[in-house]
Amino acid sequence: MRIANRRANALALDALAPRDGESILEIGFGPGDTIAKLLKHIPTGTIFGIDHSTDMLAMASHKNANAIRKGRLHLHHGRSDALPIADGKIDSVLAVNVAYFWSERDVEEACRTLVPGGKLVVYVTERDSMRHWSFAHTGSHRLFNAGDLRQLLAEGGFDAASIDIAVVDAGMGVQGLIGTARK
Repeated sequence: MRIANRRANALALDALAPRDGESILEIGFGPGDTIAKLLKHIPTGTIFGIDHSTDMLAMASHKNANAIRKGRLHLHHGRSDALPIADGKIDSVLAVNVAYFWSERDVEEACRTLVPGGKLVVYVTERDSMRHWSFAHTGSHRLFNAGDLRQLLAEGGFDAASIDIAVVDAGMGVQGLIGTARK
C-alpha cells in the first residue's frame, strides 16, 4: 500500500500547502511517511497523528522518533470519531484514504479540532476507479463520487461554500478526489 499511496499522499500534501509554524493533524498516518515529509516542510510546526492500528503507530513512532523526542510530533492510537485533540487547536487536517470508513461524526471531529479558517484535506479514490477492486465490495468501504464527498463534508459541519472537490490523476489509470473545506 505504501507504493500505491505515494502519489495520493503527494497530491494531498500539495492541496494542504503546509506553512511553517502550523499545527497539523494527520488522520490515518500509516507507517509515518507523510508525517516525515511534513516535518521537513514545517521545521517549526507541530504534527499530531492518530491511527487505529497499533502496528502503524509502532512503525511511525520508530520512523519519526527524533521528532517525538523533540516534542514536535504527538502520535496517538485511536479512532477518528473520538479525536484526542482539544477544540480549535489544529490549523490543518490531512486524511488520505480513510474517508471510506467515515461517517459524519468523523468529519465533525476533524472540524471541531480546527481553528477558525482551518483547512481539512481529504483524498479518496473515485468510485468508478474502485469499482474494479474486489476488496472495495466487501461492505467495508464507502465509495465516493464528487457529490458524495461534498455531501459528507457538508454533513460533518463544513459550510457548503467552503468545500471544493477536485478530480485528480492518481496514476496507473486511477482517478482520485481531493476534498478541501475551511472551517
